[in-house]
Amino acid sequence: MAGCEEAKIEIMEFVNFLKNPQQYLDLGAKIPKGAMLTGPPGTGKTILAKATAGKISCTPLKELQLS
Repeated sequence: MAGCEEAKIEIMEFVNFLKNPQQYLDLGAKIPKGAMLTGPPGTGKTILAKATAGKISCTPLKELQLS
């Protein structure tokens, strides 16, 4: 996504962590149960979640907050 280099780098690190967990487990890291993307509407959160899920071969889970 254009203009989101910092977010792109963070997501790439997250994907690498999920693809190669043993490398991080050897260093004492814990595998995350998920990630939460926050921000105002229209900033590409859904696109980023779908792209990340595609990289690690899973489906994105979308949680709805009910008020």
